[in-house]
Amino acid sequence: ALSRGTNNPLFNVWVPSDFSCSECQKHYDMFQSLYERYGDKVRFNFTHLSSAITLSSIVAECCAEQGKFWEMHDLIFLNTPRDTVDFLNLAERIDVDKNKLLKCLRNSSDIQKRIGSNMSQLSALNVNVTPTLIVDGTLYYGEFSLEKISEYIDEIISKKQERG
Repeated sequence: ALSRGTNNPLFNVWVPSDFSCSECQKHYDMFQSLYERYGDKVRFNFTHLSSAITLSSIVAECCAEQGKFWEMHDLIFLNTPRDTVDFLNLAERIDVDKNKLLKCLRNSSDIQKRIGSNMSQLSALNVNVTPTLIVDGTLYYGEFSLEKISEYIDEIISKKQERG
């Protein structure tokens, strides 16, 4: 549910990110462009990474249970909701069942454990900064621009297709 792109990828791109991170918000359009450009070749995976589990991450996970993670992901980055009322208004825009969402929020201990576990795994790999890109299993350390990341991805695609 936290993945999108082709089901038969040449490789995966992981994006550890945080809805409340200003740099993540700043690069939102770039990540959207990468998905649009490479979604037919690559699988994109989102994972939460922040200093604490936030309402935004819990709401997004609850929306994932209704098949609406990416829709809520986009709305959170575009609207920066501040409280439950804001999230409920956004949920209405993407046809999320509000009652199910509220129930999920009230009973979110499993979701919080899963998010915490994912963040611990990233920390164990020394991934502590957002946004981060992990491309084909390797941390990307280059310039965070659409042009440079695209060049990097194109290079990996080319190598995979040569071997293919």
